[in-house]
Amino acid sequence: AKRTQMPIEVHGRDETKETLARRGRKSRHVAAAAQPPQRFQRQETLKFDVSKYPFRELLTSMLDEPDGTDLGSLHGSAKTQEVLAFFESQSHGKAREALGPRGNPWNRLFQSCPQRKPAAYTAFLRTYYDFVRCIVLEHLETDQVAFQSCPTFRCHLPNCGAPG
Repeated sequence: AKRTQMPIEVHGRDETKETLARRGRKSRHVAAAAQPPQRFQRQETLKFDVSKYPFRELLTSMLDEPDGTDLGSLHGSAKTQEVLAFFESQSHGKAREALGPRGNPWNRLFQSCPQRKPAAYTAFLRTYYDFVRCIVLEHLETDQVAFQSCPTFRCHLPNCGAPG
């Protein structure tokens, strides 16, 4: 039987299946994948037309916040303070970390949007898919990409457990 050594990319090092086996590591997937071009190995901020892809406005609507709300400051809003004060009054001394993502009002609003505001959620998904199709695929110079079809939303409350 002919043995073929296939390289596996592991934290920037090429290793063979045999090397991984000697180190006691197993790989479910063994494939010879070429390194992506150097320009795709760094983080980039893509510029796009916010009037064509109005994520801020769509999310503000989905989260039942007024137009112009600074989404980057939700964690410090009056709603956050109300949730934290209520939790602390009902928690019998439990640490804030116990509140977790289910007690986070914005995570709940985002997750319940398909039922509460189906038109807003559909508009968000349509914009998101168009963004992936027109901006991301063009930037990556490809016609296919794997991505999260139903995106998640994370808002961390001060001194609380991280969502998801």
